[in-house]
Amino acid sequence: MKAKKVKGLDPEKSFRKNACKMVRVRLDELHGFSPAVLDPAEVGALHDMRIAAKRLRYLCELTSPVLGEGAALAAKKAKDLQGVLGDVHDCDEQIPRVRARVGAGSELLAHLEARRKSRYADFLEEWQRLEDEGFRKNVLERL
Repeated sequence: MKAKKVKGLDPEKSFRKNACKMVRVRLDELHGFSPAVLDPAEVGALHDMRIAAKRLRYLCELTSPVLGEGAALAAKKAKDLQGVLGDVHDCDEQIPRVRARVGAGSELLAHLEARRKSRYADFLEEWQRLEDEGFRKNVLERL
């Protein structure tokens, strides 16, 4: 997934103003994967959301000394999302390989499928909590 371009950056303006624009674009990018990620079969959207969370996290970690608590909050929440979505993605990568090698009835496959289901449920819970808390709005207001 290619990152969305950040338009309107101006080297004549302050780092803070440019960084705020970048964070807004990365937040929009992250939120753009909903509602697709609410379907557990949308493996590609879940993976792309993980990448978007990673981009947001690293940007916010880098800019938090200037942007303050809004960026620090976004970095922490993005890290949490990135972690749970990484676990889901690992299962999505491993399940087809295990199925191809050992077949549908293996204990390993059953374990991976149960882990994927559990981690996806954890993701849904975390994403819903972020939505309910107004995560995007809170970050933008604190920038």
